[in-house]
Amino acid sequence: MNTAPQPPAPHPIRGTGIQPLVPCQRGYWVRRGVLIALLVLGSLLGPSESADPRDMSIALALIVMLAVVTIPIGVVLLILRRTRSVGKMLAAGGFVYVVSFSMAGALTHGTRNNEAARAAGWASWSEQQNATAAGITDPATWREKVAVEAKAEAEARAAAEQAKAEASRREAEAKAAAAQKESEARATAERERTEVARLAAAEKASAAQREAEAKAAADRQRADEPQRIAQSKPAGVMISTGRQDPQVGSISNRLGSLFRSQPQSPIEVRISAASDGKPMPVIEGETNLPDGAELLVSVQKVTSRFMAQGKAPVTSGKFRAGPFSSGGGPLSPGDYEVSISMSVARFQPEAVQLIIGDRGQNLTGENVKESAIGDLGNSVSYEFSLTVPGDPEAGLPKGWREITTDFCTALQASGSCKTIRVRSDTEGKLETKFGYKVRGTPGTDVASICLKAMFEFKGDAANCAKAWEDYGCKGRRHARLLQESPFVKSSALFCEY
Repeated sequence: MNTAPQPPAPHPIRGTGIQPLVPCQRGYWVRRGVLIALLVLGSLLGPSESADPRDMSIALALIVMLAVVTIPIGVVLLILRRTRSVGKMLAAGGFVYVVSFSMAGALTHGTRNNEAARAAGWASWSEQQNATAAGITDPATWREKVAVEAKAEAEARAAAEQAKAEASRREAEAKAAAAQKESEARATAERERTEVARLAAAEKASAAQREAEAKAAADRQRADEPQRIAQSKPAGVMISTGRQDPQVGSISNRLGSLFRSQPQSPIEVRISAASDGKPMPVIEGETNLPDGAELLVSVQKVTSRFMAQGKAPVTSGKFRAGPFSSGGGPLSPGDYEVSISMSVARFQPEAVQLIIGDRGQNLTGENVKESAIGDLGNSVSYEFSLTVPGDPEAGLPKGWREITTDFCTALQASGSCKTIRVRSDTEGKLETKFGYKVRGTPGTDVASICLKAMFEFKGDAANCAKAWEDYGCKGRRHARLLQESPFVKSSALFCEY
């Protein structure tokens, strides 16, 4: 049997140069035809920005129908082996085009919504949706509301910054005051140490001087003994020592020094003083304390922490201090206590110490008392009352104590609690409404009430919560003095007094 390879069969279409389609080529062109048909149909039915919504609905319905037809057919063809590639093309094409058309439709729908919102006066469709959710249908009203909220937020930030600056200022002042107090304490301690050392040295020198003077007096007494004996003999009898004391000329001076070193007579201290009765009073008085004694005159208001002081040296038995003022102006009307005191002897001039004693031990009377600070000896104190004429509550509204207490408590809470703040314009609005300075001026009862309220507030969590309940936007005691801080809460509650 002849097994030699056979030549290829002749082409069925001879002489034309055209090759017939093999099965794989026919499948290829069928798939390409289906894809082109889908793309052409999609371009005819696809979404456009200028399309009418009803046309878009029809197009969408046709695409859905096409997908409903092509996708099942594609699935069926996938089962058959010979048409599996065509099935893949039909199923995938239908699914991809449905998804693409849906996305394009959504974008086109959003564009139409934005154009409709802008035509109605809104900036965007999302802005219109937000306004509708807030119950607002007018674009101007919505923009006004947004502007008000932005202003309130800016004011809240400014108030928070101001409160922070105020807290920093108070902290700096407290530190400065503490540093000054510590410096003064160190200076006072140093002065006391220096004064004690000086007194010890003076006492040592005085003891040495007294010892020397006593020895000299004893020597003189022994030297004068023969002369006194001679003078005591009957007339006509003379005894001569043949010696002369070279220090006889200074005996009187030494005796005077010895006299000064001896204890002085007790002094029953007498003091009387009065005011000239003016709003800026001058305190004048008389005393039997020695000239040069340094007195301190203090004027303190009974109902507040206000105090003014002035030094008054004794001259010819009299002293004078003042005029006393509050911030350069008259004292506020009301009752005051005037205290006139003389410090312990070690802080008095040396000439005064020689009379009253180095520890004031020569002073007696009802105005003399022992110093409460250490073993420093006696001091002098005299007090009387003073009334500055006028009505202390003149120009103040009814209930001013409660108003001042509420605001100053809220102000202290604003600086102590992180979640609540006082608006920067609240104090001015309170003063406009009630017609007085709610924090007062130095020396007034209003300032005293305010300071008391601020000192009594404790910045713990419980008191912060109570402050919000009393003075917050819906406060039960005095509402709208406080609002929530936007720097702590993202949805802070704002309110304006």
